[in-house]
Amino acid sequence: MIKAKSLYHLILYSIIFIIILTSSFTFIIIENAFDEFQEKIEIIKTDFENKQKDIIKAEIKRTLKFVSYYHETYKNIKSEKEIQDGILYALEHMRDKKDLSEYIFIYDFDGTSIYYPISDKNIGKNLYEFTDASGKKVVKEIIQISQKKKGGFVQYIWYKPEIQKEALKISYSLSY
Repeated sequence: MIKAKSLYHLILYSIIFIIILTSSFTFIIIENAFDEFQEKIEIIKTDFENKQKDIIKAEIKRTLKFVSYYHETYKNIKSEKEIQDGILYALEHMRDKKDLSEYIFIYDFDGTSIYYPISDKNIGKNLYEFTDASGKKVVKEIIQISQKKKGGFVQYIWYKPEIQKEALKISYSLSY
């Protein structure tokens, strides 16, 4: 016959085994669910970033179409300075002044700031050698990428007006 003490140990060890087994399965299930959740987060982030890039790129291309149209329309009627002033005036009035997360800025090829609607303190200054917190020469890279046939995206650290501090930003750069 089985002694009471042995039966007690058998029951105790069985309960401990069941608890360990249940805990292990629970941990595995939670770990798998967490991994799936992380994968979904990455997919959502990537999709969001790609959609934002598409929006930015479309906005820049639409703006350059306007600039091209305006320039071609007035090139024999107005001076280059008058055309530039007219384009800048139109850009300023076309933008949504309440939305500080989306705006267009313009540099000439030597790095001089021509248009930056969030702050005019750097207008007319040469920022070609400006370096962000990560060591990237932002304006230089923006200009170089803009001169490629299809332009391109530049990721950098810059002051973000809606949160009032420096943050990671991405811009699509294309030249006219």
